[in-house]
Amino acid sequence: MSQGGMPGDISLKISKPSLFDFLLKSTHSPSYPFLLMQVKPDSKLEDFSVEVKVSSKLYEYIKTLFFEDQLLLYISFSEREIGFWSADMLKGVRVLSELGIIDKSAKWIENSHAAMTSALTGTKTESRRFNSHAFQLSREMLESLGVLEEVKEIHSLSLIVSDVIARGNMDPDTIVYRLAMSLYHSKFATGKTVVSVIEDPSSAYLKLSETQFFKKQKEAFAVLSDLPIELRTMIFKVIIVFVIAAYVYHNEVQK
Repeated sequence: MSQGGMPGDISLKISKPSLFDFLLKSTHSPSYPFLLMQVKPDSKLEDFSVEVKVSSKLYEYIKTLFFEDQLLLYISFSEREIGFWSADMLKGVRVLSELGIIDKSAKWIENSHAAMTSALTGTKTESRRFNSHAFQLSREMLESLGVLEEVKEIHSLSLIVSDVIARGNMDPDTIVYRLAMSLYHSKFATGKTVVSVIEDPSSAYLKLSETQFFKKQKEAFAVLSDLPIELRTMIFKVIIVFVIAAYVYHNEVQK
């Protein structure tokens, strides 16, 4: 009975999972890039068309909302759903692939399809692949942001990556992606953030923009300069969590 309540009143307290428990379960949750869909305008089609070729009006809607005409669909085994990546994910992944921290989308999807087959058949896929360029670049970016040592101290992230690799049902880029999304959503899910810079992406972007690292990689980051400030902030949060996840993954694989 709740204090001061009537007989039969029940007071419930819903507790959130621990930070480590959320990170572990979320990173283990198979969600793969599934289909790269190129959207093209066609004035002959009706507005309500659901074909890949869409009317000029719908094409402009998509371009306005996503700032892209190439959309990516993902498939989630745990949620049994297919969905579109949001604009911040699309742009963030584009920057990350330009940096060489993850593969281009087409190559990633090719690898993820093999991993999906393994997951469905109960066999293992190749989950270990060290990329020295991605490791070095992610290390340099974290160092430029002043959070490298903070990330190194979070040993639970390495344990999670090791555990997911051992399961063998995700390709390397998808493991990085799942850990990145776990980091991205940890504050909302548990009330705690893993690395403080994740929740202050605007400040992090401005700090990085003053570094030599940013100047050396200015072509990859150029896509951010003409976007609305709010979207740029969201994109940079995506970039930060992927960079942390890539560093942790490759640091673990090289051991």
